Amino acid sequence: MPGGTRTLEVGCGRGVAVKYLRDLGVECTGVELAQVEPLAAVREWVKTGTDALDLPVQERESYAALLLLDVIEHLPDPTRFLRDLLEAFPRASCVLVTVPAGEKLWSNYDEYYGHHRRYSLPMLREVGARSGLSLSVSRVLQTAGEDARG
Repeated sequence: MPGGTRTLEVGCGRGVAVKYLRDLGVECTGVELAQVEPLAAVREWVKTGTDALDLPVQERESYAALLLLDVIEHLPDPTRFLRDLLEAFPRASCVLVTVPAGEKLWSNYDEYYGHHRRYSLPMLREVGARSGLSLSVSRVLQTAGEDARG
């Protein structure tokens, strides 16, 4: 993200990535739906028990970038969620999404953590396209023996 870009991490948990980015000088805040205790170092920049879509309009309009780091695999309808975010955050010209990859790696841990799916690159492209996003950069981190072609 370009320097000076106001960034919101949606689904930030306790704020680990928010802290990391702020330590690098990125103006990043976070919002987390769950009622969790934020890390002390980022308490003033992380709102918990809050839906990103419920943030005040003026605040939502101030963000130019959104981070969804391992979020959409928890959603039954990620396309709808991404569309709603894009509508609610009209200045967000950059949306960074990470997901657990490798459908063959599905395990009881995915079920335990409430995942609906693991993604292949074509699946992620499809969700993005249906949501109104275009994929500009993609990287697939793979495990040994896994085919990274998407």
